[in-house]
Amino acid sequence: MPKVSLQSLRTSLQDGGVSSVYINRLMAELDDHYADFEREERTSGSERPAAAVEALRRLGQQDATLRLCSRSRSCAHGPIAGHGSRD
Repeated sequence: MPKVSLQSLRTSLQDGGVSSVYINRLMAELDDHYADFEREERTSGSERPAAAVEALRRLGQQDATLRLCSRSRSCAHGPIAGHGSRD
């Protein structure tokens, strides 16, 4: 996944006091989802730049992820990154 695209999320989580262990787990999970989504788009015939844009869109809004994590300061209630929608 493009590291720059989620750096602001990582920084916001760190600034919000979220544990580095959780942040690292979340970033790894988001990386996995991104790779899956990009691969699906490439398999469907999209060129790499378009596939990357669509993969990021499918991950969802970073502010929504941040809000969800902020509700639970420990973020210990399981992963918050779900499978994206093609809608």
